[in-house]
Amino acid sequence: MAAIDSAPVTATRRRKHWGWGFEDEQPSRAELDAAASGLAAHLGFPVLESEEPVPLEAVQLAQPRISPPADLREICADDVHARASHAWGKSYMDVVRGFRGQF
Repeated sequence: MAAIDSAPVTATRRRKHWGWGFEDEQPSRAELDAAASGLAAHLGFPVLESEEPVPLEAVQLAQPRISPPADLREICADDVHARASHAWGKSYMDVVRGFRGQF
């Protein structure tokens, strides 16, 4: 049986606040434009300009209504990233809302 390493795990990558994947895995503008034009052609829609996700710094959230109890603060987060990334689910419409900064 292999020994379990008890060293703490430190997250170096953060997930996107608006949807799936990591912040450092955003497609380039050229890739977005190519995907948008391909989808438009496939679905029969006119080609529109593709959008960029609303950056976390521009997201406006109401102040938290509650704070975690002292006993749970160690495992709870109430920063803007945590609140935005948990405000919606991860369905298509939820991802679109988050992408557009609608929380």
